[in-house]
Amino acid sequence: TDSVYHDPIFGEIRGREEIRTWLTDIMGKVGNIVFEPLGPRLDDGTTSVQEWQQMAIQPDGSRVFMSRGTSVRRRDAVGLVTYAADYFDSASLMDPDVQAAAIAAGSTVGVDDIVRYRTAP
Repeated sequence: TDSVYHDPIFGEIRGREEIRTWLTDIMGKVGNIVFEPLGPRLDDGTTSVQEWQQMAIQPDGSRVFMSRGTSVRRRDAVGLVTYAADYFDSASLMDPDVQAAAIAAGSTVGVDDIVRYRTAP
């Protein structure tokens, strides 16, 4: 219940149910987007760090680069994620070619979705 998720676009989301609601809503709208690991995942048993690149899978199977970033995860004593933060260059997502690739990949995430979560209490 004390879990926190930080996202450069959607902001900070606190609490297990709130995070679940966000994940269920937004992840169902991102389309055919994948996060490809870049290098090894670093993990000390309680905290992990993974660098990745976000790719939009096009209808013909080709991949279009969207953004590069890093995820940080912290786990409690039983292994549940209690803290998650994604850091990435959100500016690249404003590129018209990247936006077109996201739409072609089936993304329906819009400004209304972002505003709904950024202004939530």
